[in-house]
Amino acid sequence: MGEIARALALADSAIAGNAADLFVRTLRAWHFVAAGDADAALAVSGPGVAAIGVDDSSADVADLLIVHGAAWRLLGQVTTALSFIDRTLALVPGHGDGLLERARALQRGGLLAAASTAFGAAAKAAPSAAAYAGMAAIASIDGRLAEASAAALQALEIDPAAAGAHLALARVAIAERRVDAASARLRGVLATVIDAETRIEALTLLGDAAVAVDASDAALAAYQDAKQLFGAHWRVRRGAAESHRAVVARLAAGYAGLNLADWPGADPAAAAASHGFLIGFPRSGTTLVETILASLPGVSTLEERATLAAADRAFLADATGLERLVALDEAGAVFLRTDYWQQVTEMGGSCGGGAALFIDMDPLKGLKLPVIARLFPAARIIVMRRDPRDVVWSCFRRNFAPSAAALEFTSLADTARHYAALMDLQDDCLARLPIARHIVRYEALVSDFDRETRALCAFLGRDWSPALRHFGQSEAARQISTISAGQVRKGLYDGSGQWRRHADALAPVLPLLAPFIARYGYAD
Repeated sequence: MGEIARALALADSAIAGNAADLFVRTLRAWHFVAAGDADAALAVSGPGVAAIGVDDSSADVADLLIVHGAAWRLLGQVTTALSFIDRTLALVPGHGDGLLERARALQRGGLLAAASTAFGAAAKAAPSAAAYAGMAAIASIDGRLAEASAAALQALEIDPAAAGAHLALARVAIAERRVDAASARLRGVLATVIDAETRIEALTLLGDAAVAVDASDAALAAYQDAKQLFGAHWRVRRGAAESHRAVVARLAAGYAGLNLADWPGADPAAAAASHGFLIGFPRSGTTLVETILASLPGVSTLEERATLAAADRAFLADATGLERLVALDEAGAVFLRTDYWQQVTEMGGSCGGGAALFIDMDPLKGLKLPVIARLFPAARIIVMRRDPRDVVWSCFRRNFAPSAAALEFTSLADTARHYAALMDLQDDCLARLPIARHIVRYEALVSDFDRETRALCAFLGRDWSPALRHFGQSEAARQISTISAGQVRKGLYDGSGQWRRHADALAPVLPLLAPFIARYGYAD
């Protein structure tokens, strides 16, 4: 440790003496990235990046851009991270570290299909434990167990201590019901010096292993440890930013003062939809329904993308935004609609031409129903419902990518409070807005698939096809990026009633959930 401290001190001296010493800045910044200190890494790399000339294409420039992107990746700023990493790859195509960081950024953003391809490219360009471990992680999440094991073992041949490879093998062991082996491997990882994010993932998997053998108390303890660490790690990085629950409360109060019933509604004569939004709550089954719809001919979908970012900034970012929404004229609405469709196209969705129907899937867009209704009054709203107890337990136990909403799932009580707040807001908007909506109950969907999908297709004005039964083998299923990917690719899976195995843990939050259990028809 003394030699490391001395080396860092020398690096600081070099930087102080020569602000343009990009090589030293890069080394120092990588030290902070490895330690998980993104702010310190940016403080070191940022001045060097700012000093890069337009025509400067040296190897030192490329390396500095990579570590700068890696620091933004740690902060969860995936778009910013990719902008710097892609600058590197434009300078040096096939740059091994650049390809690896690009894969990591895509993985951080939840774009698992793209990340898997990127990790493969990184491993081909410069074989490394990190690249193979990344491939193994995504394959294990997808349920491609043999592929995951092979990639993890390749990683361990290079670095026997590669934590990511051990986690992938633990996930494979859990899927194969080799729970003791998984738990032993995970405890071995947790006994080493690892960064906070790796520890969070290991603890979450330890909880999954306990669930597999119905050890509810052990599962609860592991999930609580993981969530507490997640909250401590990411709340510091968000600083004074408004919490997601505070946003929900602010908007709920603002919407209460709007006369939503008088807003323009959809044309009742329209037989078929060309645009729809799929909302609900995380872990309610939205990914399942999106994948089913995406397997229909002529349907394009996007999952959980910021398609309404411009409207969010205009109307939802501050206390006066709703006043601007009420005063919005048609010229302003056209501008925002144009921006929306441009975002959809750039993100890989489409409407028109080969796609007669576009579905924007994002469970949290229920928060934006008045904006959606004002900009797209003809859009069809699909509302996903699932037993609130299953939803809350699933949100609590899952290891989400860092976001403002994910920080609301750091305890069962906070998860239940957030669910109650968002569902109250969503239900109030649905009750008052003149928009076409259709409710899909998860439990009904998995128990009578044909009936429920026929009703959904009728709502959207689409022909039903028996091919929908094979949605798990469709191209849409192969492109899923959310944490539900592995389950959905297996086909129809009945995950209802899982909360019953953890009823004791959920007992303290049942008073919060009781109104919704009754409202949505889930009372026993």
